Amino acid sequence: LDLTQIMFQALFGGTAQQQKPPEPECMTHFEAAIRKMQQGQQEEAYQGFKYSIELDDEYKIEHRTSPLMKLLESMEKYEEMLQIITKLQIKKPNALGFLIWKGVALRHLERMDECTECFAKAVEVQPNNEMFVTLYNSVLIATAKWEKFLEVNKKMIEYKPMGGSYHNNYIQ
Repeated sequence: LDLTQIMFQALFGGTAQQQKPPEPECMTHFEAAIRKMQQGQQEEAYQGFKYSIELDDEYKIEHRTSPLMKLLESMEKYEEMLQIITKLQIKKPNALGFLIWKGVALRHLERMDECTECFAKAVEVQPNNEMFVTLYNSVLIATAKWEKFLEVNKKMIEYKPMGGSYHNNYIQ
């Protein structure tokens, strides 16, 4: 042992090169689901993601939910997306990722008023997030809410004066 390791052991009761604690079992299933998705095995990936969330609906949950939502969207399982996100929002009602995915599911289900609400809340929390503004804009256009559309784009012009698309949106 070198001097650093001896001092670390004396001070903290361990070695300076201790391994990090093992990841929870949910992460093993999550990583396996990612591999299945990469191999094009959608149904197996779906089951793996879902089981990963059932095992633990808190540990890195926002990180683990996004690939599942992308997969369900590609499989056109919008009701399932909405059910999962709605359930997860009970524990993490302020998670922006959940809010966005809920809006995406609602848009596919053509529940535009609820979808607009989701994206509006996300933009309220992060008014300069270009992805959130783009999603919100798309729904405002689809629902012909032009005054709100202009208001949102005017704010983005103030935030990002050189952002051409917001100028174009505002001029049109």
